Amino acid sequence: FDIIHYQANYFPMSLAFTRLSTAPIVQTLHHSPSPSEVRLWSQYPDAAFIAVSREQARLLSGTRVVGTVLHGIAMVP
Repeated sequence: FDIIHYQANYFPMSLAFTRLSTAPIVQTLHHSPSPSEVRLWSQYPDAAFIAVSREQARLLSGTRVVGTVLHGIAMVP
């Protein structure tokens, strides 16, 4: 594989494999991460995250966010 893209509703189980896989792995989360989750995930500095919003990227501070791909869902003001 050129890349493995893991999408998680909650805990990205792929983190355990980021140090074992020869193919790069990126994680996309589909929830608002809690501070305790971010503290845990920051223990994997080689793990790459794709944020689904600028706010999620901000909440993932301390992890390696390599990009933001917006969901494309219109927000109601």
